[in-house]
Amino acid sequence: MQPPVFRAVLAAAAGLLCLPSLIGAQPNLAQPVNPALLYWQGIGLLTEMTRNEVALLQGHRNGNHWDPENVRALLSHQKAALNRFTKAGVSTAPCDWGLTMEEGPFMPLPHLGKMQTLCNLGLMKAALEFNENRKGHALDAVEAVRRAARHLGDSDMLVTAIAQYSTESDALALLAKHLLTLDEATRRELLTRQTKLPPLRTMAQAVSGERGFAAWAEQQATEVATLMMLQNSSQAGGAPTESAPAPTPAGVEEHLFSSLTPELLTAWLAEMRSRYAEAESALTLPWPQSQSAIKELQERLKAGNPLVRTIFPSLQAARDTQARTETHLLMVNLALLHGPGLTPEIAAKAADAFAGQPIQFKSNPDGGYTLSSLQAVRGKPVSLKFTAPKQN
Repeated sequence: MQPPVFRAVLAAAAGLLCLPSLIGAQPNLAQPVNPALLYWQGIGLLTEMTRNEVALLQGHRNGNHWDPENVRALLSHQKAALNRFTKAGVSTAPCDWGLTMEEGPFMPLPHLGKMQTLCNLGLMKAALEFNENRKGHALDAVEAVRRAARHLGDSDMLVTAIAQYSTESDALALLAKHLLTLDEATRRELLTRQTKLPPLRTMAQAVSGERGFAAWAEQQATEVATLMMLQNSSQAGGAPTESAPAPTPAGVEEHLFSSLTPELLTAWLAEMRSRYAEAESALTLPWPQSQSAIKELQERLKAGNPLVRTIFPSLQAARDTQARTETHLLMVNLALLHGPGLTPEIAAKAADAFAGQPIQFKSNPDGGYTLSSLQAVRGKPVSLKFTAPKQN
């Protein structure tokens, strides 16, 4: 005969087995979550930083010397936010920031600055892990930032694409500083892990997304034109009007709208769509060919209609930023593949993402090396320093 306790356990187990049928189907807890929602949770968990903490974070970004104790304390305060940041990066769901593209190029982007703060904290965490010889944790932290960079680029806007490439370059610069401390097996593993990162979205893809702003411009210009024509018609008929002057987009000369007709508006919008198509084509070209195409397009934009001049993005800085990051990635891959065995001859066989010039190799006094391109961006050299391990 079964003891009472045993019968009670069986009854409880049977009740648990019946529980799903009583409460209905359960959600799939393993279903991937939109990374943007997890990043927003991380943003919400960011604690307000003191003036000293802000200075510490900015100083680290600028390459200043930092005290491990202060960094450890700052990261402890932001631990919950960084945990959500890391969790968001590994989600396989599409990243949808819910941007209101119908509001045009002046729509709010409240996540952009906060995400850059989280990325800077993530790189600070990686630097501390490297400093304390926890290389596996450091590499995970760097990868979280690189994933976040790519999620930023999912917005299909030039401003977010530039943030994507800039963040990627920051992460690569930190990785380069510690890369020669990694053994060959770890370097090979990193080469494999990189192939599993989401792809960087190109500037051409970002401009393709911005082409939707033409619809916004059409709505804005149509409203202005309608008000202008009503006012002109009223004034021509001698009827008094108390209506307020028609608003004009920022940076647009008001007199250009005073004679705006439906036919002229149609021509302006056609020009805008044509310029976006030309921009996408120019940004798709290899860097040397893109230079002349972008220069010619910028001249046409200057002479174009006020709608184009007002909202069209800067293209040269965007194309240079992409080429700089692509060159940084090439340099890191060279170092991952060859480690301390990289030579000037091997480096010279690799071509930068600008004019296809050989990568320059320079030995450093510490036993490491610096890789650089002959091209500079906004007066700054495109280079990465690979520091040799400290000798015990």
